[in-house]
Amino acid sequence: MTRAFTLAVSLAVPFVAAALLYNVVLGVINRAMPQLMVTFVGAPALTFGGLVLMAIALPVLLDVWGAALEAALALPGGDLP
Repeated sequence: MTRAFTLAVSLAVPFVAAALLYNVVLGVINRAMPQLMVTFVGAPALTFGGLVLMAIALPVLLDVWGAALEAALALPGGDLP
Protein backbone atom coordinates (compact mmCIF):
# COMPACT_ATOMS: atom_id res chain seq x y z
CA MET A 1 0.00 0.00 0.00
CA THR A 2 2.85 2.37 0.82
CA ARG A 3 4.56 1.74 -2.50
CA ALA A 4 1.31 2.35 -4.41
CA PHE A 5 0.71 5.63 -2.59
CA THR A 6 4.31 6.74 -3.12
CA LEU A 7 4.08 5.91 -6.82
CA ALA A 8 0.79 7.80 -7.18
CA VAL A 9 2.14 10.89 -5.44
CA SER A 10 5.37 10.85 -7.45
CA LEU A 11 3.42 10.61 -10.71
CA ALA A 12 1.13 13.49 -9.68
CA VAL A 13 3.91 15.88 -8.56
CA PRO A 14 4.32 17.70 -11.92
CA PHE A 15 0.60 18.44 -12.07
CA VAL A 16 0.36 19.58 -8.46
CA ALA A 17 3.42 21.82 -8.81
CA ALA A 18 2.15 23.37 -12.05
CA ALA A 19 -1.31 24.00 -10.58
CA LEU A 20 0.18 25.55 -7.44
CA LEU A 21 2.44 27.84 -9.46
CA TYR A 22 -0.42 28.78 -11.77
CA ASN A 23 -2.75 29.63 -8.87
CA VAL A 24 -0.07 31.78 -7.23
CA VAL A 25 0.38 33.67 -10.50
CA LEU A 26 -3.39 34.12 -10.79
CA GLY A 27 -3.46 35.48 -7.25
CA VAL A 28 -0.80 38.05 -8.11
CA ILE A 29 -2.69 39.02 -11.26
CA ASN A 30 -5.90 39.36 -9.27
CA ARG A 31 -4.15 41.68 -6.79
CA ALA A 32 -2.71 43.77 -9.61
CA MET A 33 -5.95 43.99 -11.62
CA PRO A 34 -9.00 43.38 -9.41
CA GLN A 35 -11.37 44.27 -12.25
CA LEU A 36 -10.22 41.29 -14.32
CA MET A 37 -12.40 38.22 -13.93
CA VAL A 38 -9.56 35.83 -13.13
CA THR A 39 -11.82 32.77 -12.99
CA PHE A 40 -13.00 33.24 -16.58
CA VAL A 41 -9.43 33.63 -17.80
CA GLY A 42 -7.91 31.07 -15.44
CA ALA A 43 -10.17 28.04 -15.80
CA PRO A 44 -9.71 27.48 -19.55
CA ALA A 45 -6.01 28.26 -19.32
CA LEU A 46 -5.58 25.80 -16.43
CA THR A 47 -7.41 23.09 -18.36
CA PHE A 48 -5.35 23.70 -21.49
CA GLY A 49 -2.12 23.79 -19.49
CA GLY A 50 -2.99 20.51 -17.78
CA LEU A 51 -3.68 18.84 -21.12
CA VAL A 52 -0.40 20.13 -22.57
CA LEU A 53 1.52 18.98 -19.50
CA MET A 54 -0.15 15.56 -19.73
CA ALA A 55 0.75 15.25 -23.42
CA ILE A 56 4.37 16.07 -22.62
CA ALA A 57 4.70 13.94 -19.47
CA LEU A 58 2.53 10.95 -20.39
CA PRO A 59 5.25 8.85 -22.10
CA VAL A 60 7.52 9.08 -19.04
CA LEU A 61 4.63 8.54 -16.62
CA LEU A 62 3.50 5.42 -18.47
CA ASP A 63 7.04 4.02 -18.51
CA VAL A 64 7.40 4.51 -14.75
CA TRP A 65 3.95 3.11 -14.04
CA GLY A 66 4.52 0.15 -16.38
CA ALA A 67 7.82 -0.74 -14.70
CA ALA A 68 6.16 -0.60 -11.28
CA LEU A 69 3.31 -2.78 -12.51
CA GLU A 70 5.71 -5.35 -13.94
CA ALA A 71 7.65 -5.42 -10.67
CA ALA A 72 4.45 -5.88 -8.69
CA LEU A 73 3.24 -8.68 -10.93
CA ALA A 74 6.63 -10.43 -10.89
CA LEU A 75 6.55 -10.82 -7.09
CA PRO A 76 2.99 -11.25 -5.90
CA GLY A 77 2.84 -10.30 -2.25
CA GLY A 78 6.06 -8.28 -2.52
CA ASP A 79 7.44 -7.42 0.90
CA LEU A 80 4.36 -8.47 2.78
CA PRO A 81 5.14 -10.44 5.93
